[in-house]
Amino acid sequence: MKISKISVLLLSFFGIQTTSYGQMAYDGYGDFKIFTGYTNVGGKSGVDIQFDTALGELVSIGGKINYLIKPNKDLDQDEFGETFTGISRFLDNYDAGLYVRFHFGPTLKIAETMDPYLGADASVKSLGAHAGFKYKLTDVIGLYAQYNYSFSTSFVGSSKVESDDAFINYYGKSNAISVGLTFNLEY
Repeated sequence: MKISKISVLLLSFFGIQTTSYGQMAYDGYGDFKIFTGYTNVGGKSGVDIQFDTALGELVSIGGKINYLIKPNKDLDQDEFGETFTGISRFLDNYDAGLYVRFHFGPTLKIAETMDPYLGADASVKSLGAHAGFKYKLTDVIGLYAQYNYSFSTSFVGSSKVESDDAFINYYGKSNAISVGLTFNLEY
């Protein structure tokens, strides 16, 4: 009889523990989120998509893809005034990279629906750091706001326009602000 009482007590404890993790903005182990929203990189508007998965209670890693929509209309035209539709202008507008984040919600013991975080990122076009905040509306949907600062360019392009034919790096040595929705996916 004692064994069954202990078993029920342990199962109840682990059930409550699992339920409490399901209510948090950052769940820790097994947390997987997709972020999608608006981004503004150095005054240029675009789309932000991020994928985030937890490594532990306080650390997560992920990837991101940003695309700017018509960041410089003057460079989209060739000398004859026709729209330039080549692949090079498409590549000027995107950036993709990886990041690591440190979550402070559990450490600061704030409301479980809030998650402040700091991170470092390395992408094709920039190296930088970011600070953000997530707020969980439901078990699946939340909001996020993030500020990113790029310390330098990384692998490709210069952040200065030297000629119309030059590859332009809109992301290197610039500030970015992103806001949007988070979607919690359980796996």
